[in-house]
Amino acid sequence: GTLFDGYAERFDSHLTQALHYNAPDLMRAALARLCDNAGRPMRFATAFDLGCGTGLMGEAIRDACGFLAGCDVSPRMIERARAKTKGDGSPLYDKLAVAGLTAFLASRPDAGADLVLAADVFVYLGELAPAFAQSARVLSGGGLFAFTVQSHEGEGVVVGADRRFAHAETWLRLRLEAAGSTVLATEAVSTRQDRGVAVPGLLVVAEKR
Repeated sequence: GTLFDGYAERFDSHLTQALHYNAPDLMRAALARLCDNAGRPMRFATAFDLGCGTGLMGEAIRDACGFLAGCDVSPRMIERARAKTKGDGSPLYDKLAVAGLTAFLASRPDAGADLVLAADVFVYLGELAPAFAQSARVLSGGGLFAFTVQSHEGEGVVVGADRRFAHAETWLRLRLEAAGSTVLATEAVSTRQDRGVAVPGLLVVAEKR
């Protein structure tokens, strides 16, 4: 977490301006479209924001959530997220934990969540099966799991020149299905730039069967 601790101070502006980071807005828009098409309200009683960082995803989705909890491995990031408030001055997040995302999910009860989010966090994890299994376990039937990854045209999982993991779409689909989730939508997106070039990525929304 030390890399991110040092980065926390300038994280928001660096991400959104220098890297054109827009995963939260893209994820919110994808969820809104899906809910609209399915004729279901854009409303999630309980939502978990995995690898929440300074709370950019929380800000994008807060108005659609009842209870919003977040976790991150960096204490400094969590401090920044804790300082953020809603329009009425109350905390942006109802619960925040300094924890790895799989451990955080493992501490949550079965079928208690309606939405699990992971914005640009799986780029730091190679094997996602444990996170997928825990996400499916904590979601109630019909609950949604939305995340972004960096992607590549080949097979499986590779480590890019930027030291981040890139996951192939077929690999993701197989592991989501194995975890008991159905992929509802995949979208080719770029959530950040690297040396001025858009990094290829995927936005995935799956539903707990």
